[in-house]
Amino acid sequence: MRKKLNVHRRADGRWQGSIQVRGVRHYVYGHTKKETMRKLQRLAEQFKVALPGGEHTLMELLDRWMTAKSSGWSQSTVNGHQTVIRKYIAPVLGDFPLYDITPERIQALYTEMQRRGLERTAQKVHSILKRALRMAVVWRWINANPCDLVIAPTHKSHRRSVWTLDQLHQFLSAARDDWLYPFFYFLVSTGARVGEATALEWTDIDWNGSRVTIQRSMRSVKGQWIVSLPKTEAGRRTISLLPRTIELLQLQKERQSHWKALATSWWARDLVFTSQVGKPLHRYVPSRSLKNYCDRLRIPRIRLHDFRHLHASLLLAAGVPVPVVAARLGHSSPNVTLRIYAHMIQEDDAQAVNALMHLDI
Repeated sequence: MRKKLNVHRRADGRWQGSIQVRGVRHYVYGHTKKETMRKLQRLAEQFKVALPGGEHTLMELLDRWMTAKSSGWSQSTVNGHQTVIRKYIAPVLGDFPLYDITPERIQALYTEMQRRGLERTAQKVHSILKRALRMAVVWRWINANPCDLVIAPTHKSHRRSVWTLDQLHQFLSAARDDWLYPFFYFLVSTGARVGEATALEWTDIDWNGSRVTIQRSMRSVKGQWIVSLPKTEAGRRTISLLPRTIELLQLQKERQSHWKALATSWWARDLVFTSQVGKPLHRYVPSRSLKNYCDRLRIPRIRLHDFRHLHASLLLAAGVPVPVVAARLGHSSPNVTLRIYAHMIQEDDAQAVNALMHLDI
């Protein structure tokens, strides 16, 4: 049953509300907007129809949306959405009833966030609001999604520079005797994500075939270690290992046996990369070590995740086909690889043109 809601302030200062039911418009009046909305709510109840928006606030909608959707998300996604809602949406729009969530208010939120340099976060806010308000339309809490009438935030990601081959050799040479060296080398030689490497178990290593199967990821969330499966089928993959990587994994196994002999408690999981007392390897430890090496060697600071980019860059620069690189990285499609590393492929194409200039044809 179609219902059209209209609430506005009259010239005499009073508020007027109306709702159209079965082609007939009915009016109520009040001294405040809230009073007028209450009268409209009672009017809608008399006609046994739902008032679009009603007294539902945006926070109520977001809570119900999270409850309805979160069962299909990873814990990290749930925590990320909760943080964005708590820090950026709730303080500004959370207490507003849905009928007051206008495109103008949403646009003002985006504008302020972009002014503060939070373009990427503004995109996340837009994604959450658009999907939650879409559900409100389906539930007939509102007639239309106000996010459809705003200019979506934009964010231009800055291309991060990765090390040159000389800088990589400089780092590997300096870190050769570090107990974290096998972990660093594994990242750069496989392109694995940090969470995939920390979740690796010894049974995932095929010593005879010199291969590793990557099939889970692990991260610390509020002090708890969460193990999750790959988001896509391509994320579960088996890749070949360099002979040097196999050697370092064997060294890691020997060192771990020594650590176990000295430990007062046994390892909870048969993890490949652990702390020296058997706990899962928190990314903060190698991240801090990497930062210190960069500063000491006076080379650009990079993140642990940049080893993955460095791995892909080296493969592409060597002419390895994009589908092969995509499979090794666990991308769902070569198009993902093309999108992330398009600048590298363009640079290689420019080199190809320069080479053709010298052909006598």
